[in-house]
Amino acid sequence: MKEDLDMQQGEILKKLKSLSNPQNVEGMARFGINPQNTLGIAIPALRKLAKEAGRDHRLSQKLCDSGIHEARILASLVDEPMLVTVVQMDKWICDFDSRDVCDQVCMNLFDKTPFAFEKAIEWVRKENEFEKRAGFALMACLAWHDKTSGDEKFLKFFPLIKQETTDERNFVKKAVNWALRQIGKRNIYLNKEAIKLARQIQNINSKSAKWIASGAMRELTKETVKSRVKDRPKVYVGTSGFNYSHWSGVFYPENLPQSKWLNYYSTKFSTVELNVTFYRLPQKAVFEKWRDETPKDFLFAIKGSRFITHVKKLKDADTATRLFFENASGLGDKLSVVLWQFGANFKKNYERLANFAKILAKNKLAVGVHQAFEFRHESWFANDVYEVLRHYNLSLCIAHSNVWPRVEILTASYVYLRFHGGKVLFTSNYSEKELLVWAEKARKWMRKGKDVYAYFNNDAMGYAPQNARSFVMLLV
Repeated sequence: MKEDLDMQQGEILKKLKSLSNPQNVEGMARFGINPQNTLGIAIPALRKLAKEAGRDHRLSQKLCDSGIHEARILASLVDEPMLVTVVQMDKWICDFDSRDVCDQVCMNLFDKTPFAFEKAIEWVRKENEFEKRAGFALMACLAWHDKTSGDEKFLKFFPLIKQETTDERNFVKKAVNWALRQIGKRNIYLNKEAIKLARQIQNINSKSAKWIASGAMRELTKETVKSRVKDRPKVYVGTSGFNYSHWSGVFYPENLPQSKWLNYYSTKFSTVELNVTFYRLPQKAVFEKWRDETPKDFLFAIKGSRFITHVKKLKDADTATRLFFENASGLGDKLSVVLWQFGANFKKNYERLANFAKILAKNKLAVGVHQAFEFRHESWFANDVYEVLRHYNLSLCIAHSNVWPRVEILTASYVYLRFHGGKVLFTSNYSEKELLVWAEKARKWMRKGKDVYAYFNNDAMGYAPQNARSFVMLLV
């Protein structure tokens, strides 16, 4: 096995040397890239080699240890992020001696590890120029690539960005500027906060601070950037379930076949929350059928299996969770959120929640899918629970009813609302006055850059679709 690995490394290094370009090396040196042990190979060629080699953690270590400039970048392209350790990350940054190696490793590998946020904060406090740059490069890459983390994680970077703006070293100040600009381009809320920070930095009596601030403000205040981030927060309104016989003649046309209901529903709303997945797990083909019956931009929220939340109560849930997402993957990119509704007698169990959050984070099919948690026992509404939710960008479901507890705390980059009926569970019709209160809350959260998902679960008498349509109109 070791001999095979050595042979593979040898073949790759041989290919790298055959692609060397001395003229490129001279050009790279002019841009501050260390020419020592550098072959002058372009990044696209390295990406092609990485694709041919495939993902291999052990090969990555061998390539990095070779000391060849391009081999170290290639190592970041073939490594497996979930196998990377904090020891490896700390070892690699100690060897950074060029801007491109630093940035490429952060961009291709480090920002995809579970330790990325932690290490970004740690490394910006380092004294070495490239180690410090790695911290800020990681911040920039996370703001660019991480589509699920909440705003709170990025706001934690701001004091460190401000603190390090007086570092006059070229590769540090450019990375500080990069981090600030990328965070400010993440959404409208962070754009406003980044501009505020840039104005504070501008008042610091330092050449590099003023350079960082002016560069960030110049880009973040551009109309093109403003319009791009302004469009990001969205609101999705629908009902909890769609297949109710008593909706025929109330919401659905009286003679419309039941097989056409979902298609009809999808012409009225942009999303639906599926209840059926709570009681039983449909086959993947059923999910695929639902996907094909709805418009391209239609989104599904689905309730997590009660077997996981009520029977197993999150204990030893790995296999059941994997099966759930394998079948649900039939929805493709229309699967937007999974709602995990806990039973009213399920009391707080921090260890199980933390472990379940890890299971979701490691499940490849769950990555990129939002997860919301509806707690129905008051013990769950606690700071340590909120910290777990924030860490993994999981939303605390805000569920309105007169039965179960509710706390309006935001723990993710999106907000998940459920309306069970104000006065009588599942059967109350929300008044316009009640809906106006929630519409204003939704607008406030969207101003902070949060997407909002809202589902009406008061299905009796067809109130749910009626209230959902009214809510949409109040938000326009």
